[in-house]
Amino acid sequence: MKKLTLLVFIVFLCSNCIISLEEEGLDYATITYTGRLLDKMSFQPISGIVIQITNGTIIHAKTRTSEDGIFQLSVILEDINSDYYLLISGHAEYPQKKEKLVGFGKNGYNYGDILLADYNSSLPRFQHDGITYIVHPDLGVMNWYQAIDICNYLTYGNYSDWVLPSKEILFTMYIYKNEIGDFSTEYGSYYWSCSEYGYSNRVSCLRFYDGRWFDKEKGDWSRVRCVRKAS
Repeated sequence: MKKLTLLVFIVFLCSNCIISLEEEGLDYATITYTGRLLDKMSFQPISGIVIQITNGTIIHAKTRTSEDGIFQLSVILEDINSDYYLLISGHAEYPQKKEKLVGFGKNGYNYGDILLADYNSSLPRFQHDGITYIVHPDLGVMNWYQAIDICNYLTYGNYSDWVLPSKEILFTMYIYKNEIGDFSTEYGSYYWSCSEYGYSNRVSCLRFYDGRWFDKEKGDWSRVRCVRKAS
C-alpha cells in the first residue's frame, strides 16, 4: 500500500515530465498537451469544443476549449509505445478531427494553432451570375417531390437554407462538374432541377453524361444535389 501511495504522489508532482520507474518495471508518462482551435476560414477562435485524449477505447483526459479557443490536457500515458489520439469532437458546424498524439517530451507538447474547416468550407463551390454557391454531396436517386423536400429540410454544417437548384444554376454546375466533383456521369444519370415545365406535371432534368435537357414526370427518378448561397 505504501508503494502505491508513493507512485501516485510522484506522478502528481511531475505533471509535465517523463517519469521512468525502471525499478517498478513500469514506464509512465504524464504529459500536458496544449493548443488553440481556430476556424480555417476566419481564423477566429472556436470555443466550447470537446477535446479528448483516447487510445480508441478509453478516454484518458477530456476538456473543452475556452472562449479564446485554448485547451490544456494533462494525462498519464501508461504505455508510451501504444497509440494515443487527440480527438476533437464533432460539432454542429465542424466535423470530428482525430490525429495521433506526438511529443512525448519532458516539457509536454504544444500543438499551436489547429485550424478546423467547417462543413461548408470543405464543400465544393462555384459561381453563377456573380454569386458563390456551395454544393452538398450527391444524395442519390428519388422522385422530384422527395428531392424538393430533402433539400428544403436539409440541415448541414449548421445551415438549413439548402434548395434544389434552378435549371440555370444546374447547367452551370454541369459546366463545372469536374471542379465540383461527385457527379454521376453515366448515360442514364439525370439530375433534378426545381424548374417546372409549364403547367404540366413535368420538370426539367439535366443528363450529366452529355449536358442534354429532358422533361421528366415528377414521379420519375433522378439524382439530387442541393445547393446554398455562400454566406
